[in-house]
Amino acid sequence: MRFIIILTFLFLVNSFFSQSNKTFFGQAQFNITDKVVTSSIETEIRKNNSIQLIRIDASNGQVFILTNEQESWTKQDFLSLFGHFAEKLSCLSIGIHGKDKTKEYPFSDCK
Repeated sequence: MRFIIILTFLFLVNSFFSQSNKTFFGQAQFNITDKVVTSSIETEIRKNNSIQLIRIDASNGQVFILTNEQESWTKQDFLSLFGHFAEKLSCLSIGIHGKDKTKEYPFSDCK
């Protein structure tokens, strides 16, 4: 009986701590029209172990990134993925995937 109680307790503790990680998304407008540059940036970001998915639409510059599960993800984390090209991003939106609303693609409410 004691073994079952300990096992149940360990299961509950494990469930509690595993729920602290979330999958985040980031969206932005990338103000670069050079398809070679956007493609190389996308390729480099794809190598990052914390990123599950990245798409940069070369035709309109819209960016969508989905992270692997992690505790937090900030605007600075998003911008750091782009290095010195971060200054070419605008209309940044970050949230928790499945909880916060994403902008519908293609979004046009960005200046």
